[in-house]
Amino acid sequence: MVLNVALLGGIYTDISSRVEKIPQVNEVKISTGFKMGLGGKATNVAIGLSRLGINSYLIGRIGNDIRGKNNLDIITLEKVNTKFISIDQESETGAIILIIQPDGQQAIVSNKLANYKITINDIDKVLTDIDNDKIKFDMAYVNTELLPEIVNYAISEFSKRNIKVIVDLGPKSSVVDQSKYQFIDFLTANQHEASQFVQFEITNKNNIKQVMSSLSNKGSKNIVITMGKDGGAYLSKENSTVETFDADNINVIDSTAAGDAFRAGFIYKYLTTQSISDAILFAKKCSSFSVQKFGAYESLPRLSELAD
Repeated sequence: MVLNVALLGGIYTDISSRVEKIPQVNEVKISTGFKMGLGGKATNVAIGLSRLGINSYLIGRIGNDIRGKNNLDIITLEKVNTKFISIDQESETGAIILIIQPDGQQAIVSNKLANYKITINDIDKVLTDIDNDKIKFDMAYVNTELLPEIVNYAISEFSKRNIKVIVDLGPKSSVVDQSKYQFIDFLTANQHEASQFVQFEITNKNNIKQVMSSLSNKGSKNIVITMGKDGGAYLSKENSTVETFDADNINVIDSTAAGDAFRAGFIYKYLTTQSISDAILFAKKCSSFSVQKFGAYESLPRLSELAD
């Protein structure tokens, strides 16, 4: 079965440095490891899906610079379709700086750059191919790395074409207009992103039902919230009961792309089984594989690596 997924979001260069402890203001820490490579939520999920056998089409923008060229080369090598990636002649390619502790926790600085130059016209190029029957998408993934008007336009337009829409509320949940929640088939977030939405800190599963209820009242059909080492919870439109799940007990080396691995696994398994519970279990497996490796897209599993 041929499955196609459109992915809208940022394309970045990740600059990662490992330290014993994240430094405070005016404090210097000596790095114990350094890496620079391709990153970005949508980019990671696109590569994750490609490695699992899904045809992924990345919609994004890079700068006309060496980092952009290198990123495009990696994306192409990973067999992600680059037809809808534009090259901006004025902005540099986006960059993310990550400071990673030994326990896998991290501090992040995001430089949007060319990612904020994506236009409605970039989205319309995809929609034109859909409307002219040049391509059929089984799902569209959208996250909040881009300008609000781009994110909200994409959610509405993909939904109008009866394409299932999955929205990752990261990194900033306020980007999604409240009127757009009714068009979202799957809403995903980690506990910090969900906390932004409900405006109180989610520290454990005891208050997750309140969060799920608040998100569901906005119109979202299916909701998944991840909580790192504490697992997570989900709510499906078929079953109004909040179901929780535990994280696997493993040694975390780097949590950089854990959420992206989870979402790639979830999308793959849902499209192939139409089961949310099965998708959650497989997504956990992908995430657990990812956190045991250092790096972003490099840590994403291939289907053959997940065989029992």
